[in-house]
Amino acid sequence: MASDGLAVSIAAIRGLVRRGRSAEARRAIAETMAALRAAPAETFDRGGYEALAELCMAVVEMTAAAELLKAVEQRCGSDRILTLQIIEALAQSAPNQAVEMIAPLMKTIELSAETLPHLVRIHAALVRREHKVRYPGLVRRTRALEDRWIAVDPGNPAAYLEAARCSLWRKDEARARRLLTRAGGRAAARSSEDFWHLAHLHDLQLQQGLADAAAQSATLCLNLDPEHPAAWTRVMAAQTAGIRNALPVAELDALAEKILARDSKDADYWLGAANALARAGRIEAARAAIARCLEIDPQNTLARQVQLGLTSGFTGSPPGTVATRNRSPWHRLLATMRSRPKAT
Repeated sequence: MASDGLAVSIAAIRGLVRRGRSAEARRAIAETMAALRAAPAETFDRGGYEALAELCMAVVEMTAAAELLKAVEQRCGSDRILTLQIIEALAQSAPNQAVEMIAPLMKTIELSAETLPHLVRIHAALVRREHKVRYPGLVRRTRALEDRWIAVDPGNPAAYLEAARCSLWRKDEARARRLLTRAGGRAAARSSEDFWHLAHLHDLQLQQGLADAAAQSATLCLNLDPEHPAAWTRVMAAQTAGIRNALPVAELDALAEKILARDSKDADYWLGAANALARAGRIEAARAAIARCLEIDPQNTLARQVQLGLTSGFTGSPPGTVATRNRSPWHRLLATMRSRPKAT
């Protein structure tokens, strides 16, 4: 596969990942990998291979990621970050092989802002497979690496996210809540790469009942990408949680007006907006959003189902009456929308 063809494939796969279409992204990755295996050696493109490996990891295609990174190492020589990327991929699919590589490396590697994200993710993946690996002191070392990453890079939302996820996996809920609360005041939106870290951080904060911290994370998502439906969905979810904590209902009305005022030509934006508005009990606004979605994409089957639910299955209940909404046919449609594949 020529460099131009690989670049086109990577752009298409990145678009699928960004839209949360993980199943389609995996199929596209499989086709691209087959083409790369059949390509002549002189068409090798290190940047393309590494970019594709990152996308493989985003949709948990770890075997393909390890294959790509090993090809880069064989042709370009080894470096620490590349070695860590390979171990990170192996930790998901071959944990004992990952332990064999990481254990000696930990004696010499420098703990920096560049190496710590990989080291934390490697150890977190091994903790989840602790019953399958032999790694003395694994949990203690994982926790120490998490704390070091946060100390070195206190504004990085990924540092809090990974540490909180691993704490919850270890059933250390008190530590997870402390981390998620601290993230609400310290995590920053520095680049587009932080979008999904902040989105998933918001989800964990909301699960733990930290509505204020969740609202901060959702707002940072919105600042990074005002057109992304996932940003508005999370902002509205955080505000709905706030209503149950006696925050002013006027805030929801203002958010609904902001959502509808956007001049977006993206059908997914309006579908996500309808989801967010309906969850918050703003049914008229949700109907307006789904109508905009169908203006852009009249053949969108899911949008048709949502419109049907809004017009016939859900007459609208007062904001915050979650139990009433969850007993309606609309609840099943929301479950369908939330079950769509997401990037991780």
